[in-house]
Amino acid sequence: MNPVHGVPWLKVILNLLWIFGLSLLWAVFLYDRFTGRWSKTGGRKPARFAALGQPYRAGLVLLACGILGSSLAGAFSKKPNIIRVRDRAIIPLQSFEGQSQIKRGVLVFSENGWIRSDRIQFDKGRYRIRINSLGPPVLGESARLQVFVGIYPVADFFAPPQYEDRFFDYDSRRSERNRLRIDYVNDYFYPPEKINRNGFIRDVEIIRLPDEGPSPGKR
Repeated sequence: MNPVHGVPWLKVILNLLWIFGLSLLWAVFLYDRFTGRWSKTGGRKPARFAALGQPYRAGLVLLACGILGSSLAGAFSKKPNIIRVRDRAIIPLQSFEGQSQIKRGVLVFSENGWIRSDRIQFDKGRYRIRINSLGPPVLGESARLQVFVGIYPVADFFAPPQYEDRFFDYDSRRSERNRLRIDYVNDYFYPPEKINRNGFIRDVEIIRLPDEGPSPGKR
């Protein structure tokens, strides 16, 4: 049983550090601007300046630590692979990160959550996404999966009761790198009756469709 790579919490925390530090500096600036820290004679009011000095220094420290830590983490962390789609590309299950597990070569959703792949290079054009999935029905409903490319919704479907391919089209309006994300949204678990709804994914493939030629009678 292999866990899918989880959320990179270190990077999240480091980014939050510099964001919070910048927010604190901005708050100090606004307080200084709108409460009139400067006296009418042009000099600073010592008491108010002393009161602002501590959060100002704290903001600088958080900003510096966050930026430095994020830079070091980015320099030494493993870079995500770029998956290029020529005619077709199988997306390795090991390339997904998120809230799921890989058991016996199958990606298993045991609770609500999401997974996302390495970055995928989409050129401008039409693509077809093939997902081979399974969702044994529980209380008359199988696993519900939602598929996105970046922020673009592609599909919302219920996994079939047996492993089966489902195909979904995606139009890339420009060349860009996006992650393929799959959400599992209707988990159900009732231990007393041993009722547990899960979702399973065996294969994910992206197929580049041929460009549409000019319509008949047009040049």
